[in-house]
Order: sequence, then C-alpha cells, then structure tokens
Amino acid sequence: MAIDFDARKAALDILTKLDMGSIKLQELENEWPRSQDPALNGIKRWLWTLYSDEDDVLTVRQLSDCDQRTLANCKLFLASNYEFPMKELTAISKAKEKLRWGVEWNVECTLPDYDSWPFPREIKDN
Repeated sequence: MAIDFDARKAALDILTKLDMGSIKLQELENEWPRSQDPALNGIKRWLWTLYSDEDDVLTVRQLSDCDQRTLANCKLFLASNYEFPMKELTAISKAKEKLRWGVEWNVECTLPDYDSWPFPREIKDN
C-alpha cells in the first residue's frame, strides 16, 4: 500500500494539536484524513481507545507514560517514509473481522509487544 504523505501531514497536525493540549473526539472524527494508507487507520484506532465514555475531550495530561511514548512515536512515524507494519491475518481472524464489521464497541486495539510502535519491529531502536 502506498504512503499518503499529504494525509500523514494532516494526521501529524492533529497529533501535534493533542500534544499541545487537547482534542475532542468529534474533532478527531471530522478532521482525521481519509486515506488508503494503513498507518492512518492503525493510529486512529489506537487514538480512539484513549477516549472515555464520560468525557469526549482527550488531554495529553491524561495519557499514561506508555501512551505519551506511543504518541511521540506516532508523530515521528507520520513524518517518516516508513510503511506501516501490517499484521498477517489468519483465515479465522479474517472471519472475526467480518463478523464484527461496523460494530464500534467491538473494536479491538492491542499494540504489538515492542515500544516503538508504529515503527516496524526491526527498527525499534530508532
């Protein structure tokens, strides 16, 4: 899948806005670029998990140390020319994805077990 540099720049601007203070969930939904670049979907799914049902505003002060590190990694990644590391899906996981299609509350977001996500594992010492 091709890297969409214009869309990544727009997404980077949104992450910078979050890093400087806060962003509403509605802003994220309205302003996040639509693109075929899989990095944008992966990072948005991670961001979406940070919001709570009680408050639709996400502030950088609410983020854990791990989430702050991931936010910094995402900003660096969006400014890079790396392709997003796609997870190989088995036939069973593809079927599960189809079964939960369109059900937002059933979205799963588990990050890989290395600290430099969304960078590929082989360059984790960036």
